Amino acid sequence: MPRANKTSKTLTGSGTSVRAQAKKKARSILTATGSTLRQTPSVPEPSASTLLNHSQQTTDEWYKSTRTKAGYANYVKSGKKWLEEWVAGGRLVDKDERSRGQEDDPERSSFADAFDSIISQTPTALRLLTAYKCDHQGRAFATAEGLRSAFKHFFERYVCAT
Repeated sequence: MPRANKTSKTLTGSGTSVRAQAKKKARSILTATGSTLRQTPSVPEPSASTLLNHSQQTTDEWYKSTRTKAGYANYVKSGKKWLEEWVAGGRLVDKDERSRGQEDDPERSSFADAFDSIISQTPTALRLLTAYKCDHQGRAFATAEGLRSAFKHFFERYVCAT
């Protein structure tokens, strides 16, 4: 009767281990069917455009989950609402500039479109939004990173794509 060896966990007495017997059996099955482990099916090489399209689909499916997309949409929606209220309230003009009559500056009034298209005021509007959320409201770094990611995704997908 074979005896178990505690250190090597193989059966002794028959001259071969269980592992060696399993490998030998697998080899005989592969040889009988005529296949080897290294053979791969013949697949034509893809074109560059096919790879790029597939990469874009994979990115959308894998890296942007439904929850992430919903979070990004909320960041963009609240950012646009904040900017609209901020511009309508005249907060882009300091009190000193109002007293000097500089509140009708066309560059400042174009901030209202800063999140609809990429214009010269877009970076400043994003900076103001981030500073408002993080400095004024006391939000953490995750909010700043969420805003950055959401607007980056928004501009890449919807603004620059059109």
